Amino acid sequence: MSWIESHQEVGRHPKTKKLARLLEVSVVTVVGHLHYLWWWALDFAQDGYIGKYDEFDIAEACLWVGDHQAFVEALLQSGFVDQTESGLLIHDWFEYAGRLITQKEIKREKTNERVKRFRNKSAKTCNADVTLCNAPTVPNLTVPDLTVHNPTVPKFNIINIIPREAEIVVSPPDSLRTLGTKAVEWAETNWGRIIPKGDADSIVAWCDEFLAKGSVEPDAVVIEGLKYCLEADVRNVKYLRAVLTDWRDSGILSVEKVKAREAQHISRKNHKRNKDPVGKLPLASSNKYDAFYL
Repeated sequence: MSWIESHQEVGRHPKTKKLARLLEVSVVTVVGHLHYLWWWALDFAQDGYIGKYDEFDIAEACLWVGDHQAFVEALLQSGFVDQTESGLLIHDWFEYAGRLITQKEIKREKTNERVKRFRNKSAKTCNADVTLCNAPTVPNLTVPDLTVHNPTVPKFNIINIIPREAEIVVSPPDSLRTLGTKAVEWAETNWGRIIPKGDADSIVAWCDEFLAKGSVEPDAVVIEGLKYCLEADVRNVKYLRAVLTDWRDSGILSVEKVKAREAQHISRKNHKRNKDPVGKLPLASSNKYDAFYL
């Protein structure tokens, strides 16, 4: 989940009040439009350059329903967006969002390294002289070397010093990522905590297990198991192991089969509920103490 700093100064800053006057709306409304601009940039313009989008795209991203050209012009006049030789740039973007983006890339890099160490450790336990090995075989996918910049960057005009292409660290596509990395990252993001090394190794091992059983989407199946843990509010690997063991033994090796089983489970519950209506009187009990709890 991406996020960005939000300072109380924004609401009373002269630039915000000027933008409100130019757009003829309240300061509260302007603060909302600005936050939508920044949130949108975290996903679609991480380098802060929004010149590749037209005025309509920018206004729509900010949920502005008026004249889109007037909206972008007001952003320029108030100083929230700068006009540069390369195009429109969100003012002081790297002073705030740059550090957050860099920290996210550092976290992803640590997860990739941890998963690779686990894979290397598992490979060493396999006897190279034996044709058949208990460890599942996984394609050797090379992960590009990702360079992470120093987050303590002084405040200066970054356009004149570093080429634009060098600013953003691009993550490798899912097809080139190590098996289990996506599942571990999903757990850390949605469970709301750093996954310990032992638990991360267990998640990767389950991805290996489903791959060995013939699953074409082992990471996706394990992520479905992580979702079950989240829905049950039991965020630990022990509960995950119970869920995934049941799926593996039942031959459930794809997300489609997981969904189908869940739909079947819901159907059975509804059928039982219809079979035993709420208004039905309970049967007489042979326990003489039951009456005390009615």
